[in-house]
Amino acid sequence: RFARHLARGHRLTLAFATDVPDHSGTILTLREEFRDMEFAVLPRRLRRLWSGLRLFAKASVDLTYFDSAALRTRLRDRQRTSPFDVVYAASAGMIRHALDLERQGPLVIDFGDLDSEWWERRAAGSPRLTAGLYRAEAARVRELEQAAARRATVSIVSSAQAAERIASVA
Repeated sequence: RFARHLARGHRLTLAFATDVPDHSGTILTLREEFRDMEFAVLPRRLRRLWSGLRLFAKASVDLTYFDSAALRTRLRDRQRTSPFDVVYAASAGMIRHALDLERQGPLVIDFGDLDSEWWERRAAGSPRLTAGLYRAEAARVRELEQAAARRATVSIVSSAQAAERIASVA
């Protein structure tokens, strides 16, 4: 909805990564509304394996899964040739891409309920070993959220708790 709203009066580049196996229909549908898109198709099985391996290197499973060097390169190249007026990111995976851009305009981050808190809630009801992995993931995602909160011009959240958490680090 937000992208549709922006597209009415602005030139919009929709950027995303997807792991949907049959993505062609989704891409065609999006292209009808948003002519300018940059996206990466991520093979699910390979991504799961890669994310699992990165876990042993103490990297974020969540952030590694949706990371795309190809998408990051295309966005940086686009930014250099035709700077974005505003960058809006609405997921932890895209926040990482947004932070990598050499921005000149405002950065709007939509944190929702905070992915780090979602991982914390999962840890609460899990067996000890799994809970430890979930808490570690929460800490890694929280680092990204804190970096984004400090750099964001505007932070959007969907709960009072998330607002307090973001305000405390921004």
